[in-house]
Amino acid sequence: MTDDYCGDVNNCSSCKWSWPTSSALQWDDPSAACRCEAGGESDQDSSSDDFTYGSSCANLTDDYCSDINNCNSCKWSWPTSSALQWDDPSAACRCESGESNQDSSSNDYAYGSSCANLTDDYCGDVNCASCKWSWPTSSALQWDDPSAACRCEAETEESNQDDNNDDYTYGSSCANLTDEYCGDVNCASCKWSWPTSSTLQWDDPSAACRCEAEVQLRPTPTDFTFGDNCASLDEDFCADVDCASCKQSWPINSQYMDPQIFDPHSACRCESEVQAAFPPELANDVAYVYGNECTGLDQEKSLCDHASPCHMSWPADDPLEFLSAQKACRTLPKQRAPEGYRYASQQCSDLSEGTCDGSCDCRRSVPLDDPLGWLSSEKMCRCKPAAEPERQWGTETCGGSLYTGLCGADCHDCLPNWFNDGTPNDGQCRCKPGAIREIVWGAEQCASTNEGQCGGWCRDCRKSWELTDTTGATLDCRCKNWW
Repeated sequence: MTDDYCGDVNNCSSCKWSWPTSSALQWDDPSAACRCEAGGESDQDSSSDDFTYGSSCANLTDDYCSDINNCNSCKWSWPTSSALQWDDPSAACRCESGESNQDSSSNDYAYGSSCANLTDDYCGDVNCASCKWSWPTSSALQWDDPSAACRCEAETEESNQDDNNDDYTYGSSCANLTDEYCGDVNCASCKWSWPTSSTLQWDDPSAACRCEAEVQLRPTPTDFTFGDNCASLDEDFCADVDCASCKQSWPINSQYMDPQIFDPHSACRCESEVQAAFPPELANDVAYVYGNECTGLDQEKSLCDHASPCHMSWPADDPLEFLSAQKACRTLPKQRAPEGYRYASQQCSDLSEGTCDGSCDCRRSVPLDDPLGWLSSEKMCRCKPAAEPERQWGTETCGGSLYTGLCGADCHDCLPNWFNDGTPNDGQCRCKPGAIREIVWGAEQCASTNEGQCGGWCRDCRKSWELTDTTGATLDCRCKNWW
């Protein structure tokens, strides 16, 4: 009759193995032990109010203090009615304050790291949502305080709507997401419902508005369903663009009932923007035919940009051609990569004509996709590239720019490349075959030299589009001249 806690009770007549009533482990609960079911009185059977407390004892487990779980103040004590006080025969160390369960507010404790489980130590006494290692707020030992333990920082909130959704049949939507039981949760679909087994159904006495589906976390929506027209073209998000059709919209596959009203992301959005007139005004640049490079010391080169090649030129529409009064040395426009031209079957008479350097296969050439063919104003002697092994192409634009390496003008895909057969490579970026397409230049300069596709080395960034574009689908800022 003195096993475990039974020894703390005088005259115990029934000592049994016991565990907390709320424990799911029952017999195997960590706090299971022998306790007195019936018998005499505990040695410390009086309230702490029946004793007078003096100085603190040496340890929190001295004498009767060990009978109290989590004793945080163990002091020498004697019956309040005793005239002997300190020397009373029943004087002993008793617990002035402590607790056997977690009966204090969480505000009395400081909380640290999370415990391993939601049922560790005192967390198992409640339906715990956040179980953390804790110690008395006033403790100087903090983490190492003798009464430190896992305690519940926050309990799980239970909804008043405690029946499973499967136990009910759901009908029409209720007026609001907070009607009746729906207000107990963060509800996305609130409907009139009744017990599935009811024969009265809609008229069942327990029929009420219940939540059919709660709000689930979701990524920020990007696809929307469009409904009725909004009051104006600058409502909500429509004001962010030049909008032609502004409509009420909500996320596709919204989880909310009547998402146009209840979904938080429901708003006016632009279904279609105003399309700019196409094509824009063309650049009034004069088209020139270019001949040989101006290398003579006595040639006037004031029209040339000294950072670029300077060639003899004349207006493309002047019937006098080389004898034109407008003939002059001008800056040669940026040229395509060699692969972007069609070459004549015979070499030019002088291997230094046009852009040839006297050491290459110099031939007359025109852009592959110029609809004028050999009548093109860009006809010129150029170096025809030699045949080479097949190249392997990368996937990312070189340095984020179309105007680098050997990519040249009219390039739409400037990529790193190498030979499949292991032939040494020069490491230069090139324009992928099929990606060299004629550009038409507009008169409008872009707002900055790095806007659109112009990149970071552009000197002349303009509105432009592909020659074959009839709708404006390729309209963008591109670089006509770069450093």
